[in-house]
Amino acid sequence: MKELPVLKTKNLVLCAAPADEVDIDTINEDNAIWYYPWYITIKNQSSTLIGIFRFNGPPVRGTVLLRVKEDRDYISSDIAEEALKAICDWAFAQKDVYKIRVHRIPDDRRYHELLEKCGFGPGPEPSRAEKRKTPTSWTLIYMLIGLSVGMTTGISLGSFVLGTILGGCGGIVLGILFDLSERKHRSQITGEKDDE
Repeated sequence: MKELPVLKTKNLVLCAAPADEVDIDTINEDNAIWYYPWYITIKNQSSTLIGIFRFNGPPVRGTVLLRVKEDRDYISSDIAEEALKAICDWAFAQKDVYKIRVHRIPDDRRYHELLEKCGFGPGPEPSRAEKRKTPTSWTLIYMLIGLSVGMTTGISLGSFVLGTILGGCGGIVLGILFDLSERKHRSQITGEKDDE
């Protein structure tokens, strides 16, 4: 069995743990983490459980469903926001995850405010909120790298301006190609033409 992740934030520890109701024999071991509960505790107070997150399984068409069970005393606090942002960051770092959906709790203003603070907006149906992964933006980074390489090359070859222009243009082209590739992959996974 793979080692289960532990997320540590400024104030919290989030750890995934096998649950009795998860039958590991019936699911793929690589996907097991998507079924385990994530226990949220305050750092240095491991006995103080303030909430549990749980995904409803691995991504389907780039989307995971997250169930949130927070202690009512913490739901409108910075602690709850810190926990929700941490689990979202973890999920978006996983392969082929582009959207996270959560159930909205009807008439729970504090919970809705928490979701908004964490970047969730309206979902595909009124009972769900959704957060989308920000598309990559490599163009500027590669342009800056290209300019640096171009300037260095230009200086060594005696043509600073030409090296800078060629390096900058090459960086822009590389960045655009990486961004287009990521958008194409996202579109193939989610089935959506424009996923921004």
